[in-house]
Amino acid sequence: MEPKKRRRSTKYTLMILSDSMEEGVKQVYLGARRIKVLKVLLSIVLIADICYLVYNPIILSGLRERNDSQALQIKQLQEDKTALEAQNAELTEKVAILSETINQKVQSEEAAAAELAESSIPRGFPLTGSASIQEPAEVTPGEGEEGQQEAQEEPIMVFKGTSGNMVVSAATGTVESVEPDAQYGNKVVIDHGNGYRSVYRNRGEARVKIGDEVVRGSTLFIIGEDNAELGYQIMEGETYINPEDIVEING
Repeated sequence: MEPKKRRRSTKYTLMILSDSMEEGVKQVYLGARRIKVLKVLLSIVLIADICYLVYNPIILSGLRERNDSQALQIKQLQEDKTALEAQNAELTEKVAILSETINQKVQSEEAAAAELAESSIPRGFPLTGSASIQEPAEVTPGEGEEGQQEAQEEPIMVFKGTSGNMVVSAATGTVESVEPDAQYGNKVVIDHGNGYRSVYRNRGEARVKIGDEVVRGSTLFIIGEDNAELGYQIMEGETYINPEDIVEING
């Protein structure tokens, strides 16, 4: 039997040279297995370097594009923000103007309502020109009718006007009735729409009819020689009140 040949392992010597003369040359002996491992490691490092050199520009280009895109988005968002702030300022100004307009309108309406309410209270003097206040005529037994008794029993102011002047409405309202009156000839009742009604008794011909809208100072009768007297009354609800408590008499 032939003796089995022994396989000899290859050994490699790694020489490390130094610039220093004192250190000299160092030798490191490496086996075949270590050389293979070293080759694999060097190959991995080389491949990693190549990949880095190839893909790094691509990655940097992608990052640069992404940064540029984000910069454009940020710029667009800033422009949108500026535009929205301008719109918000404009809307705020419009809201302020609208609010002021509404407030002015409300104040105007409130003032108009207050003025209308004031003009509907029969405070006005029921005659134009000068007039004197007379004592109501007394009714003797057997005289007069129901209308005359009504005028005597309830508070009444009797005025004597001057020929050519007029009996006028004391406030804004609607003519409720125009009818004969036993003592004064004719009677006009105006409903002022706020619980007040004013009553005008005079012998003249009424210048208004039922349903007419009147304002303070509207003509109801024209004073002549035969109808100088005016019997004036005010009702609050269904109760006659003293006209002297509400009529504004100047002079």
